[in-house]
Amino acid sequence: MKKIVGGLMIPVLTLSLTTGIGSVQASENQSSVEKATEVKGNINIPAEEIVSLKEFLATYNVDVVTQEKLINKLENGEIWDSLKPNVEPIDFIQNSDKAGNIEQIEIYADGSVAATTIEPTTVETFEATPSVPGMIQPMTVTPGTVTGGSGYKAYTKAQVRRDTGVIDAYFYADFTLVQGGMDFIQRVYGHKLIGRGGTTTFTGLKITRAKETQDYKSSATLDFKFTPYRAGAVSCWLKLYVGKDGYSSAYSY
Repeated sequence: MKKIVGGLMIPVLTLSLTTGIGSVQASENQSSVEKATEVKGNINIPAEEIVSLKEFLATYNVDVVTQEKLINKLENGEIWDSLKPNVEPIDFIQNSDKAGNIEQIEIYADGSVAATTIEPTTVETFEATPSVPGMIQPMTVTPGTVTGGSGYKAYTKAQVRRDTGVIDAYFYADFTLVQGGMDFIQRVYGHKLIGRGGTTTFTGLKITRAKETQDYKSSATLDFKFTPYRAGAVSCWLKLYVGKDGYSSAYSY
């Protein structure tokens, strides 16, 4: 996996920024998606999902031939490289818009891609020391509405998101960074799950630790299941971490 800090890609293990991402811990890194039984044979993926998958791939300049190969993989019950936790991207592209939001695109050997959105570091109003514990995931958070005062920064409707084309999951969060104090998450809400080449089932969205402690960041988790067509359901999650005057995300899918 990879870590991104301040826009730089550092090899290590999609709301991550300049601070440490509460990682997919090494002991729990194995994505359950990879454990799904690969069912060989023709799978009938609905036409509208194929169109949506191709539109997603075309957005990231995946050529038509590669699009067809990737669709064929799904129809044969095979998992894209972008969904396998032990497969590293072969290339990275970074785009930014006028608002300063940064999109990190991971490109894999089979042509699949994963897109995450990164908040610009310039949004911070006070200096914070980066913290990088454990294995780190790519950045996936956009900040929403940001307000601040002396020694704090409040984020409203920040989006935590990771989109691989096959699975697109996100939720919103309101949280506050307290300079030199304990950061906290007020609420999480507005989740959405999209499955292409399979179905998604929501199982929970909750704050798992409301306030940062000396040892642990505050956190929230979106849990869901993804069921590839003609294969068993697998457990997936997307997490938000807030602490050390920064925020980050981790995922398993």
